[in-house]
Amino acid sequence: MLTGANGKPWKIDHFRHEMGAQIRAAGLEGIVTHGLRTTAAKWMAEAGCSEREIMAITGHTSPAMVSRYVREADQKRRAQSAATKVTRYRLELESAKTGECGVLKPLSAGPDNDPENAWKCEGNQS
Repeated sequence: MLTGANGKPWKIDHFRHEMGAQIRAAGLEGIVTHGLRTTAAKWMAEAGCSEREIMAITGHTSPAMVSRYVREADQKRRAQSAATKVTRYRLELESAKTGECGVLKPLSAGPDNDPENAWKCEGNQS
């Protein structure tokens, strides 16, 4: 919760007004605070927050727009999962051909979240 100098909570428009003043004071053009709300909603959806949790933070009054962010995050997770499965499958096929890797063990995340680097070899089949 953001509070003013008087210690009272900001109303909904206070943040937008204050950010707008700071953006203008910095001489920045074409920057709007609406993008911050969208980014926050997308990040919360990607983190697994429910629609109601996101609405509590962003101030959305209707779940329609928030449900879009949640659907997009779900789609992104499914795509990442599919990419990881295909990568593991291809690495296992290559491993079977070369015999260079016994067992592929998943890592929590590869370098730069690259699914191709999210596996390590343990042991040797030969």
